[in-house]
Amino acid sequence: MQQTTKDKAKPRSNPKSLYCLGVQLTTEWFRNLNLQKKLKDKRHTEMKIKDINPYHFCVFSDNIIATSVVVNSTAKEFKNPNMIVFHLVTDEINYAAMKAWFTMNDFRGVTVEVQKYEDFTWLNASYVPVLNDNGKTPIKFRNPKYLSMLNHLGFYVPEVFPALKKNVTGIYHYWQENNVDRTLWELGTLPPGLLTFYGLTEPLDPSWHVLGFWLHKRRFSVNKERDSTALQWELQTLVEDWD
Repeated sequence: MQQTTKDKAKPRSNPKSLYCLGVQLTTEWFRNLNLQKKLKDKRHTEMKIKDINPYHFCVFSDNIIATSVVVNSTAKEFKNPNMIVFHLVTDEINYAAMKAWFTMNDFRGVTVEVQKYEDFTWLNASYVPVLNDNGKTPIKFRNPKYLSMLNHLGFYVPEVFPALKKNVTGIYHYWQENNVDRTLWELGTLPPGLLTFYGLTEPLDPSWHVLGFWLHKRRFSVNKERDSTALQWELQTLVEDWD
């Protein structure tokens, strides 16, 4: 029990190299006016964003490298990368760096839209239960990792992109409002995620996804033939070491 508490309280931060990259990109964005002009000149981007024919993907992240890997790997796997649109939402701190990175680099014709959630006027305490705290949440439940809106925006995709008509947000609000006293779950988005999407998802074939690959290697016997053909390996470790 003590170890679990320590794990929850453990501070988590980005490695220094990633932080420095963000600073450099932010500086470059505000220093290089040509870079800003290049982004404004991409008029086809606005057309692609509103076009329902391409494949649209949403990414909510403050990690530049991880987001870049997702975009780049997706572009490599598609026969027609120009038919891919990524809607990237980040925070105010990483907004300029993200814009600089995806303007400076070309991803085989993939269209990338960069937004920051602070610009979403609907994202306020009167509408979002997570923000409607009023100082009632005990300190032990105020871990920024779990309270960050980037972790919750997945439940607001219909709000971010009104072209998508789903009731996911309403279901999510229902469970959040019934967990004000933290009796259903304490922290995180996994519990409300399982409740919100219950009955609304389709199972993946094992050949597409190996969940918890590292933990399976340590604790269980692994089907090597299946693992070698899996399209995605989800690596999970119990220890995070950024040193």
